[in-house]
Amino acid sequence: MGVLAESLTEFDPVSYSIEGNAFLADHLGESRAVATLRGIPAGVGRDVLEILDDLYRYDQMVSAAGQTWVGFEALKARARIYIEQLAKWEAAYQLHVKRDPNYPRYPSMCAWDGFGRYHKAAVGSDSGRVKTYFDEEGNRQPFAIELQPPDADGYVPEWQRGLVKPSIFKALEEDEEAGFFECPICKTRESYEPQSVSGRNAARAKMARHLTSAKREKDAHKQLHALVFGSH
Repeated sequence: MGVLAESLTEFDPVSYSIEGNAFLADHLGESRAVATLRGIPAGVGRDVLEILDDLYRYDQMVSAAGQTWVGFEALKARARIYIEQLAKWEAAYQLHVKRDPNYPRYPSMCAWDGFGRYHKAAVGSDSGRVKTYFDEEGNRQPFAIELQPPDADGYVPEWQRGLVKPSIFKALEEDEEAGFFECPICKTRESYEPQSVSGRNAARAKMARHLTSAKREKDAHKQLHALVFGSH
């Protein structure tokens, strides 16, 4: 069984085989039915199919909520990085192991000094399992990626940058002195007598009905209604 979409917090390619990561790099964003139309490749286990399903549902859930996440392309990139790093590490291991039988198969499990010497299980190295790789500057980078980055509210994936962002409305506009509410989406107004509590409440109720029955930009009106009046 997979996990609830709400429970997903990160994607870690280390959890899956090389074949599984190759499959995910090709098919993340597809449903299981579509991804397996030509069969399931050797080495692709149930865990890979489950995370494929889980992330597919996660994307639907986040999209329905109007939220942003790192997206499938970022996850595919991590899967490819993991495959590339394992290939690089294996090539280095085969090159050195004949001279040094203790040469690490997984360099991130060691700390490396300025002389190029490795120190297994040293401070700063991966502990227990592979978690990081070294970028071109020699800095450790995590293989795992958070689905919702720490600055998720302001995060825009690279492939969406430069596009015109839709306006997000979170409240009705109100002028208490003039006595009216205004819809920020279509500028529909409902007036009331200033200082009249009952009149103000009646105008607000009419705005609620407007947001649920608007014929143009229906999704934006419904989203605003949910934010101002609740989902029902």
